[in-house]
Amino acid sequence: MQEQWEKMTTIFNARGGFNLLELNNGATAEEIAQLEQHTGLELPQAFRNFLSVHNGQEPGNGRGFFFGIRLLSIKEIMRQWDTWVALENDGLNEDLADSMESSPEGVIKPLYLNRKWLPITHDHGGNHIGIDFDPDVKGKMHQIISFGRDEDTKKLKADSFEEFIGKFIGYLESVNWELNAERWDIKDKEYDMHFHDWNAF
Repeated sequence: MQEQWEKMTTIFNARGGFNLLELNNGATAEEIAQLEQHTGLELPQAFRNFLSVHNGQEPGNGRGFFFGIRLLSIKEIMRQWDTWVALENDGLNEDLADSMESSPEGVIKPLYLNRKWLPITHDHGGNHIGIDFDPDVKGKMHQIISFGRDEDTKKLKADSFEEFIGKFIGYLESVNWELNAERWDIKDKEYDMHFHDWNAF
């Protein structure tokens, strides 16, 4: 992941300024172990390596790393995960079962919430990109998905974290965008939408 971080840093510096993202320093091995212990989920090595370079962004940053969507720190991952786990006994999976879907079908369990979905981003609206530790019959362990309050259809973003970052780098290189002191500015009309809805994943 160090090589990928270096590539992303170069792209951001050429197109807007990496410092505008205000990323934290890398997480320690102890912090990463605390996340695994807290959630009971053993992280894929690629995501461990990713966190060890930069441990997310703090909540106050309005220029989210993934085209406006904030990259969570370990502290914030645990906080967001705790919020979803606290809802487990409210019967939401049963109440909303008829409106939950997976895209593609059979890849992600059609649930409203799942303690084995680990949020790694937040869009300020209760929605996430995350790591799936409990895939459906056609899915893959550690696939990257979108889920959350407004995500009735859970979408597959990539088969692995490595693939997800590779696709993100591809977007950085191919989409017409600018990053300024206030926000991302997406110039391509086909991509001028919520990052969860981009179709090229």
